[in-house]
Amino acid sequence: MTTFSSLGLRPEILASLVKMGFETPTEIQSQAIPHILNSRQDLIALAQTGTGKTGAFSLPVLSRVDE
Repeated sequence: MTTFSSLGLRPEILASLVKMGFETPTEIQSQAIPHILNSRQDLIALAQTGTGKTGAFSLPVLSRVDE
C-alpha cells in the first residue's frame, strides 16, 4: 500500500495531510506526485471528478516551493 510519506513530499506537507485526516493517496495521486517531484516533463492526467487531481498536482508543487 502506498502512503503519502513514501511519495517524497516534504515533512511539513506530510504533517498537514495528517492533521487534515488524509492517510492514503488516491491512485491518481500515487502516480502523479512522484512524477511531478522527480521530472521536468509535462504531465497530462485524466481521472474522474472527486479522485484527488487537485492534490495530485498541488501537493508536489507546494513541496517544491523554495521558502
